[in-house]
Amino acid sequence: MAKLIWILMALAAGSALPLQGGVNAKLGKAGASSAHAAFISFAVGTVALLSYILLTRQAVIWTGIKQLPPKYWIGGILEATYETIVILVFPKLGPGFAFSLIVAGQMAMAFFWSTTISLSLSNNRSAWGGSWGSC
Repeated sequence: MAKLIWILMALAAGSALPLQGGVNAKLGKAGASSAHAAFISFAVGTVALLSYILLTRQAVIWTGIKQLPPKYWIGGILEATYETIVILVFPKLGPGFAFSLIVAGQMAMAFFWSTTISLSLSNNRSAWGGSWGSC
């Protein structure tokens, strides 16, 4: 039962991406700048996340974060790149086609990482058999 909650949360997160893409594409069109739209989206998200952290009194172990290799610090760059590309392609390809390609890219990369490289936070790397479900 506990796993079902995580599955539903993952589905909810995935279903929010096309909505986010549409909203951010409108923001980019209104301001005539995909980079500014991504920045505004990040700023609003930062305020929302900071509010969540403060309300839930989240703790952090800074020494653990400081000890990570630099490759783990590129998440913001990846997110900014993703966000900007979505804002650019969403109006050109339409939501269905754009997100079909985005999901296909995510699945291909997840398959690659689960079978070759591990940036995972857990030791539960997928075996080849389990990874074929993404194909």
